[in-house]
Order: sequence, then C-alpha cells, then structure tokens
Amino acid sequence: MSLDRFKKRILEIEKAILIHSLEQTGWNVSEAARSLGLERTTLVEKARRYGIKKPSASPVLESAPSPGEPALELPGSTNPQSSPHPNQK
Repeated sequence: MSLDRFKKRILEIEKAILIHSLEQTGWNVSEAARSLGLERTTLVEKARRYGIKKPSASPVLESAPSPGEPALELPGSTNPQSSPHPNQK
C-alpha cells in the first residue's frame, strides 16, 4: 500500500469514528468529544474538515402497518387523501 493510500485510509477511519461517536451520543458534540478524549472545538473543526453534518430529523417507519391499520401520515405529505396539518394554511 502506498503512503498516500495509507494516509487516505487513516482519514476515512477517523471520519467513521467521529460519525459513530456522534451517532452514539445523539449528536451531542460535547459528549462525543469527551468520549473521544478531544476538546469540543477540535471535534467541531474535524467535523467541518470532513463535511460531517447532523442529518435532518425525519421519522422512520420501523415496520409496515398491519392490514387494516392506517399508514403514518406526515405533515405536508403529498397524499391527496390526507388532510392538511393543523398548523399549515
């Protein structure tokens, strides 16, 4: 393995570790930094460098609805049969 490929692989591993720690702490940067033995500012800088961003919150269905059970309707969904969300005009 060439030195350049080795360095690239190390950076990929570091990025994966940062993401894993952030996910494990619910994206609590201070807690993730503490668990990695880093200063919070160091973790923030590394996340910026790697382009790591907290994913937007979106509900996920863990299983399909049972037969006869209504499907989950999300606010603002484009389902023509659904009524608008009460907070939407």
